[in-house]
Amino acid sequence: MIRIISHLDARSVMTRRRTRLDQAERIVAPILEAVRTEGDAALLRYARQFDDLGNKPLRVSEAELAGAAAQMEAPILNAVSVARHNIHEFAEAQLPLLGRRRAQQP
Repeated sequence: MIRIISHLDARSVMTRRRTRLDQAERIVAPILEAVRTEGDAALLRYARQFDDLGNKPLRVSEAELAGAAAQMEAPILNAVSVARHNIHEFAEAQLPLLGRRRAQQP
């Protein structure tokens, strides 16, 4: 359903949206700057802060991976394998040409 509103109502909606966008940009700008200047260290710090990562390790041990895989039913394990392959291919396609060449080297 399309609702016709007056130009004053439309202006009010746009002003509220702009205000919320400005607020969001003020919050996000220091985070983006930290990531630009500090790289992965900033990403890790914000992951620990916002994603409830705490002091958990970023990597899962091979034993944990093998244990989880052993508990999966074959169709799920196959779906995970296909997803992994697709994600890898997609990420590799985004690398600059030089990066792709490095990724292909043994």
